[in-house]
Amino acid sequence: DGSASKQDYSGLGGGGHVNFWLGDSYTLQIDGAASFFRNDDSDYRVFAMEALVHAGWRDPDKGYFGGFGGLLSYGYAGYSGTGCSGSCSFDQYVIGGEGAVYWDTMTFFAQGGFMDSWSADGGSRGNSFTNTWFGRGGLRYFANPNVKLEASGGILSGDQYTNKPVDMPFWKIEGEYKPDDSRVSWFASYGGYSEDEIDYEHTNHTVAGGVRVHFDQKSLMSFDRSGASLDFFDTRMLIQAYDH
Repeated sequence: DGSASKQDYSGLGGGGHVNFWLGDSYTLQIDGAASFFRNDDSDYRVFAMEALVHAGWRDPDKGYFGGFGGLLSYGYAGYSGTGCSGSCSFDQYVIGGEGAVYWDTMTFFAQGGFMDSWSADGGSRGNSFTNTWFGRGGLRYFANPNVKLEASGGILSGDQYTNKPVDMPFWKIEGEYKPDDSRVSWFASYGGYSEDEIDYEHTNHTVAGGVRVHFDQKSLMSFDRSGASLDFFDTRMLIQAYDH
C-alpha cells in the first residue's frame, strides 16, 4: 500500500534425525526439531516444533524413492493480527512423496505434497496455510567427500487461513564442511521466500550457521547416500508470512 518497513528477527533452534535400515533396500527416518525466534523490533515471539517420518526404498549407489508425513506445531505471542488477539497456536499436517538420484559427486532430489491446518481448541489458526500444495527440488554437489554445496528451491500454492490465495516461492543455498577425522561438521546457509499480495510484497531473508554431529558415517557424501540425510524445507515461513 506504499508503506514499506524492514524488520529483523533472531532465533535459536536445533533438531535430530535418525535413520534405520529395514533390510538391505528400505529405510525409515525419524526427524524432530524445535526453534524459538523473536522480532527484534517488537514483542512478537514464536515457538515452533516439527516431527516427520520418511520411509522408502534406497540404494546408496543409485538413489532413493519414498514418502513422508508429519505434524508441525506453532505458537506465537505478542501479536494482534488477523484472527488473533495477543497469542495464537495451530498445527499443520503434511504428507507427500520424495526421491533422489545419486550420480557421481552430485545428488538430485525432489519433494512434493500437501498440507492443511487445524486448531486443537477450535480457535484461531492465525496465519496458517490450508489446502496448500508444495513442490521442491535441488542439487547437492560434493567438491570432495567432506565438502558439500547445496542449492534448492520450491513453491507453496494454496490458501491462507483467512481465505487469501497465495503462491509463495522459496529458496536456499548451503555449504557444509567436516574435517576428515571429526564427527562434527560446520554449516552456513542463506534462505528466503517471497509473497506478492494485492496490497503489498513481502520478502524474508534468513542467514543461519551452526554445527552438526554425525554418528556412524565416514564422510558427508556417505551420509547423504546412506544416512539420515532426508530433509524438509524451513516451515517457519508458515507463521512469519503475512502481516510480518
